[in-house]
Amino acid sequence: MSNPKRQRKLIAGALVLIPGFLLMLSMVALPLPSTMEDVEIAYTEILPVDYDESVLKPLEKMAETKDYGQCTVRNAIFPAHPIEPCFSASYPGSGAKMTWLLIEAITGLQTHNDITFEGKQHAVTTKTHYPSKEGHLLDGHETVPRAIVVLRQPLNALPSYFNYLYEMENQLENHSTRAPIEAWIKWRDTYLQQELEAWRNFVDYWMQKYTPVNRLLASFEKLTDDVMGPAETTRVAEFLSRSEGVHTCPPELIPCVWHKVVKYKDSNSS
Repeated sequence: MSNPKRQRKLIAGALVLIPGFLLMLSMVALPLPSTMEDVEIAYTEILPVDYDESVLKPLEKMAETKDYGQCTVRNAIFPAHPIEPCFSASYPGSGAKMTWLLIEAITGLQTHNDITFEGKQHAVTTKTHYPSKEGHLLDGHETVPRAIVVLRQPLNALPSYFNYLYEMENQLENHSTRAPIEAWIKWRDTYLQQELEAWRNFVDYWMQKYTPVNRLLASFEKLTDDVMGPAETTRVAEFLSRSEGVHTCPPELIPCVWHKVVKYKDSNSS
C-alpha cells in the first residue's frame, strides 16, 4: 500500500537537488500552467512502483547509519562477447551520466552513447536523449529490443537541463556552475511550454516503442533517494541481467555499489 507520508518526504527530498530559492523564484510571476499539472499527473501515473516493507526496512537502517557495506567498483570494460543491445533513455536534465555510471558499476561493462552507436553488440547499454533535440535517431535503432527509461519530474528536470545549456553556452565544464537565477527566469519564460511538450513527446515515444516486457521505467527521484535508491537500482540490475551476455553484481552488494556511485561525495568523505 502506498504511504502518503513517505511519498511527501520523497518529493521534498527530490526538491533539495535544486536549491530552494531557485524553485521558489522560478514560480514568481508565472502561475503553474495546466500543462505542467497534466505532466505531473502523467508522471505519477507512469511510475506507480511501490516497494514492500520487507525490502525497505533494511535499507532504512542503512540510510540511518550511512553504512551500505563494503565493495569495490572496478573500471568498466567493453565485453569480448556479444551482448543484446539495450537503450538507456532519459530526457535532458534527468541524470543520464549518473545512470550510465551506475549501469557500468553493477555490470562491469562499458556503455555507449547515441553519437558513437554503430549498431554493434559490444556495450551493455546505449545512452540516448532521443527524441529530444539533444538526442539522435540512430541507424539500427530498430534492432535494439529493450530499453531502460529514466524519468525525472519536469519541475526538476527542466532547471537542471537549463543549467547544462548555460554551461555549454558559456564554455564551462559540465556540472561545474549553477546558472544565475536571472538567466533561468528568462529562459523559463521563453521555453517552458515548448519544453513541457518536448518532455511529453519523449515519454510518448518510449512508451509506444517498447512493450512493458521490454521496457523498464525507472524513477530519478527514487534512484537518488537514500532508502529507495538501492531498491530501484536492483530493478535496473534485474532488467539488465535478462539480456544475453550481461551479468550483474550480487544483490547483496547493490546497496554499496549504489552508494559509491550515486552518493559518491558521502562515500568519499566516510
